[in-house]
Amino acid sequence: MRVSFLERALRPAKRVAQPGELNRTREHAEEEARRKALNDYYRRKNIEFYLRHPSMLQAELAAEHEQAEFLKSRGLEPEPSRIPAQFHRGLKAYRPKAGNTSSD
Repeated sequence: MRVSFLERALRPAKRVAQPGELNRTREHAEEEARRKALNDYYRRKNIEFYLRHPSMLQAELAAEHEQAEFLKSRGLEPEPSRIPAQFHRGLKAYRPKAGNTSSD
């Protein structure tokens, strides 16, 4: 344990990043945070839409099932569903938790 501590202490310091590199890292982090926030927003909007329009949910589930069957018939792996897993059992089986559709 002491040896690893000494090795870390004697290891040369990391190089100082260039100013441009720091800006790119910050911009990338901002873009990633924005992307995650928008993904969460659209996921919540889709859940609300499915709850208001069950016929559209049924049509989209049927279309996804048809696409998956076609891909399987060609020997390919089906794509993951864009519809939340709770809805695959139908609207009656979907019980949203208190925080799922409200903003945090």
